Amino acid sequence: MACRNIMLRPEHQVEPLVPCEHFDLIGGSGHGGFIALMFGSLRLSVRTALDEYTIIHRFLSIEALDMDSRAEVRETQGIAS
Repeated sequence: MACRNIMLRPEHQVEPLVPCEHFDLIGGSGHGGFIALMFGSLRLSVRTALDEYTIIHRFLSIEALDMDSRAEVRETQGIAS
């Protein structure tokens, strides 16, 4: 979130900024490590990485549920099986 706050300041609003163009080292552990991969290896902008992470996190959260709960959540969120 700190990176998003820096990268979304008004002086950076002309074009989407890519963190790997401003930082030599981007790292993290757990979910932060996954986001670091999106910033560094995939060269995604902050907004794109957060949008993609939200989708992936929602999908992984559903997969962690038991079968009955998973089907119910997919129905309510309109996600295909």
